[in-house]
Amino acid sequence: MIKEIITYPTVESLEFAGVVRHFDDTLLETIQDLKDTTVANDIAALSAFQIRSPLAVFVILLDNGEFLKINNPVIITREGNITPTETTA
Repeated sequence: MIKEIITYPTVESLEFAGVVRHFDDTLLETIQDLKDTTVANDIAALSAFQIRSPLAVFVILLDNGEFLKINNPVIITREGNITPTETTA
């Protein structure tokens, strides 16, 4: 289902996502909603909290049209510089 994307600085966008503890229908539905919303808005990636879900999940649309689905992401190191290219849908 296509969901509304919330944007910064709404209160909801300031909350941190919760850890995925159960791989159940709720998680699968959230991932499908992320995929549907990503395609409908012609964007490259979307996280669950951007569609008002408390789960720590995000999807990335790959060049081949498939989705990379990430649960419970943790950044443990960084290298180099990052130039943001984010736009608001």
